[in-house]
Parts: sequence; C-alpha cells; structure tokens
Amino acid sequence: MLDTPNKAIQVGLIGSGIQLSRSPALHEAEGRANGLALTYELIDLDVRGVGLAALPALLREV
Repeated sequence: MLDTPNKAIQVGLIGSGIQLSRSPALHEAEGRANGLALTYELIDLDVRGVGLAALPALLREV
C-alpha cells in the first residue's frame, strides 16, 4: 500500500476506437488495491465524432 493522501486521482486514455480497452478496469482495480480513489475515463474520439484536431480542446476540458 502507498503512503499518499486519500485524494481523488483521475486518469484516462484518449484515442480512437478504444471502447473495448481493459485499461479502466485494470487501473481502477489496482488503485483500490493500493487504497487510492482512482477513476479512469476513456475519451474516445470516434464516440465523440471528432478527429485529432479536437485534441487541444479535449485536453483543456480535463
């Protein structure tokens, strides 16, 4: 277990066609195992209907 304050940690993956990624479940399980309040969000450009040109705006949102 890590010695860190119990504050929320938000991580994610930005890409195209990533809805089947196992990363969210894996990272959130590891976070719980280490006592971290970790959430993992998929930001799928295909689902949002945008291309790479939208990346700067997406990064400003997070």
